[in-house]
Amino acid sequence: MKKYFILVIAFLFLLTSCAGVSEKWKESPKDPNQKVGNKGGFIDKTGKVVFEVKPGIYSDFHDGLALVEVEGKRGYIDKTGTFVIQPKIADAKKFREGLAPVMVKGKKGYVDGTWGYIDKTGTLVIPGKFTYVRHFHEGLAYVEVGGYGGKTQGGGIGGYIDKKGDFVIAPQFDNRDMFTFGYDFSEGLAVVGVEKIGGKRGYGYIGRIGKFVIEPKFEAVMSFSEGLALVWWVE
Repeated sequence: MKKYFILVIAFLFLLTSCAGVSEKWKESPKDPNQKVGNKGGFIDKTGKVVFEVKPGIYSDFHDGLALVEVEGKRGYIDKTGTFVIQPKIADAKKFREGLAPVMVKGKKGYVDGTWGYIDKTGTLVIPGKFTYVRHFHEGLAYVEVGGYGGKTQGGGIGGYIDKKGDFVIAPQFDNRDMFTFGYDFSEGLAVVGVEKIGGKRGYGYIGRIGKFVIEPKFEAVMSFSEGLALVWWVE
């Protein structure tokens, strides 16, 4: 029982670190009942207010831009608070390595949309042909094609693309059962979860050619950092 409890804690921690896809959002006060003040803005390390913000939802800064949602649409501001990409996008994520995932077709909150990537000018540089996308890390991003509606109600087939939108690791991780999928590269390795016998998920690590260099035999894992990665297993 103790081992099981530890593994549950480890897996929950994994979901909020290695495997997480959530954005860090801060919502400026719109309702006095929130009791968090009636003004908001970004400060520097001296505590000085650099610029104030209007009501909306704000991420932290990445690649010099912050993601902002205003009246259900998303765009990006620079460090002066000026919109450099207007809030006209149905759904979008933060910039990483000069590119940001954006929904090209579909509605926010629905899983049947298609996604691509824009550069910091707002130009769509990778067409919206993917049903699921992650950020770029070490020049590669995990994406899926197919799935989410149509003949399949689960995920798609996952692989890794470069910044040209070309697959360098061909779609091979079949996530239609929602068990098999990939995470971000870190120190040359990426976590991949696959379905094991008995309907359980096992985690391992692939290299940049898409082959497992560490077999998926662990119950929970984290990405490599400074040459080491935390993993959990059952004996």
